Amino acid sequence: MDNKTLWEGVLTRLAPQIGKTTIFSLFKDSIIKNIEHGVVTVGVPTPITLNFIRDRHEIRLLQALKDLCSEVKQLKLEVMGSLADNEHPYKIDIKLFQDLNARKIRKLPNKKEVMIDGIRSKMFNPRYTLDNFIPGQENQLSHAACKAVAAKPGDIYNPLFLYGDTGLGKTHLLQGVGLEILKNFPDKNVVYMTSERFMNEIVAAIGKKHTASFKEKYRKVDCFIVDDVQFFGNKASTQ
Repeated sequence: MDNKTLWEGVLTRLAPQIGKTTIFSLFKDSIIKNIEHGVVTVGVPTPITLNFIRDRHEIRLLQALKDLCSEVKQLKLEVMGSLADNEHPYKIDIKLFQDLNARKIRKLPNKKEVMIDGIRSKMFNPRYTLDNFIPGQENQLSHAACKAVAAKPGDIYNPLFLYGDTGLGKTHLLQGVGLEILKNFPDKNVVYMTSERFMNEIVAAIGKKHTASFKEKYRKVDCFIVDDVQFFGNKASTQ
């Protein structure tokens, strides 16, 4: 198996987990540079891409490499600036991933999505409403704050930041705010997404020098909801 075939196999295996957007934004210009003594060196075009892959995908990439090639022991990432502009025989065939539909891969029953001016939000779960949220001692204040935001978006608690341990209902509350605003104000542009997806878009915008249009697109949003915002830590460009 040559390096290109191996890398395409790795990304094909991971595609159901990371989605088409990530493939296009992070791995389109990546290659396996070489394999020596069990160490796979992967070349990427920019330091931003390298850091993002290292932070979010390195472990799963290494596992997929080991699954496909038993001699692999370690993964090394390296910046190769020439990959951004030049054709390279080891680059993946992006056509393999053009039919990859993230909605089919990650589809959950009874979910819908909102699309405005080229912005496609993560799918809302209609069961995550503010009315059916059962507040406890730990999240009573958060629930009340979300109700206030949904009633008067942009007028109170702007921005609203939810912080708490796993399992206390942050995602339920966040989605509940979005659904409530859409119900009360049907003309509002509401976008809900994970921090990972937002960072993927930023990496793609910076790489293609489209940051101006990226900013303009999000200025059209009336309510922007980001889940797992803690992953913006140490991400200066995203912040």
